[in-house]
Amino acid sequence: SSGINAEYGQQGTPLRLINQQTGAANIGLYRNPTMVKGEIYSGGNCDQFCQMTGAEGPDILYFGDHIYGDVVRSKKTNGWKTFLIVPELKHELEVWTSEHKLFEEHHNLEKRLGELQAHSCPDNTMIRKLDKERKLVVDQIDAKYNPYFGSMFRKGGRLSSFANQMDRYADVYSSSMNNLLNYSLKHQFWSPPKLLPHEATVAQDHQDSTDGQ
Repeated sequence: SSGINAEYGQQGTPLRLINQQTGAANIGLYRNPTMVKGEIYSGGNCDQFCQMTGAEGPDILYFGDHIYGDVVRSKKTNGWKTFLIVPELKHELEVWTSEHKLFEEHHNLEKRLGELQAHSCPDNTMIRKLDKERKLVVDQIDAKYNPYFGSMFRKGGRLSSFANQMDRYADVYSSSMNNLLNYSLKHQFWSPPKLLPHEATVAQDHQDSTDGQ
């Protein structure tokens, strides 16, 4: 997909039925008032699609591989559910799982830096030393992803602009549409709870509220 272009969002292009035997569009415009389940269509526009299917907003799941042209635009303009295809995700996951020692080292260095900086009289010499080590580890991690621009999703412990947009606008993302074959049509995806900084850094009291009563 190259994105929801301006034509599809406005006037659109001629709606045609696709011949599933040849993969080519049938000659002539599709003039039926509704779309038929199991058929494949090409062209049309957003309003026409909604009118012919009776679906709108979150009833529609839009698939695309362009973060802005597909996902951000369809979410903001039409309120559709979105499925972002990220082919690079397969390699990103391979690095994430195979280089766990590097990620653990980076996490420990950031934790130690935070503890040192929290002191009333921080050891600036040690802070500079640890920060230099942290940057070297980040460079190693980036090189594992891609020697030229690192990971698509993060730089060290910070999310990239792409990852932030994906997290905000993509309801589901995967390396391939084929991964949906592993789920039934009735499956409902749930996102893990997102913690705010004050929730992630402060431990909850799990003591039963009835204790002591």
